[in-house]
Amino acid sequence: MQQLAALLLLVAVSGCTTSVTGDAAAEPRPIEIQVETVIPDPCANVTCAPSLLSCPDGTTARCDNACAAGSCSACTPACANPGCAEDWECTPWSACENGTQQRSCLELNGCGTALAKPGLTQDCFSLAIISVDAAGERAVIRNLGLTAANLQGWTLRDAAGHVFTFQAFILQPGSEVAVVKGTGPDTAATLSWGSNVNVWNNDGDIATLADAEGNVVSELAY
Repeated sequence: MQQLAALLLLVAVSGCTTSVTGDAAAEPRPIEIQVETVIPDPCANVTCAPSLLSCPDGTTARCDNACAAGSCSACTPACANPGCAEDWECTPWSACENGTQQRSCLELNGCGTALAKPGLTQDCFSLAIISVDAAGERAVIRNLGLTAANLQGWTLRDAAGHVFTFQAFILQPGSEVAVVKGTGPDTAATLSWGSNVNVWNNDGDIATLADAEGNVVSELAY
């Protein structure tokens, strides 16, 4: 009986089976992680300087450059109305006040530039030809005003077109200077015409003093 019981126990144990079903029987699945790749902007820290151009009228033209792929463009500024020919028209000079004359000028072609704009103010002087000595070939100019006059570029001429052009010369208030025939050295009171040719007619002539812009300042007929 004991042998039979042991045999039955052995059969019962060997016939016992287990099984695993469902997800527990599947292989482990790997965890998928998606990483987003960020491409840096090559222009993020790039500042492009504008292109500048100095125009003939003294103004500055500009254009703004842009960044692309990390590099700045190179734009070309343009001046207003290139090649436009300025045409200025000015009013007559005003009366002399405190040693200054004024005028206004208008550019007629609409160039938008002021490259050839005439001056709007000038010093004015009470200069006059006070005498002409035809025999001695001597013309005297006096500064009757209260302001020193720079005569550089001024001219003295006769009716026949003989012209004396002043170089750098300052005529003080109340002072006189004589322009004489010859080639002698210049002094504070005498300037040489630079020629031994007679200028002033003995039987009458007209002496004309003009400023550097050609405006007649004084005339003396004798």
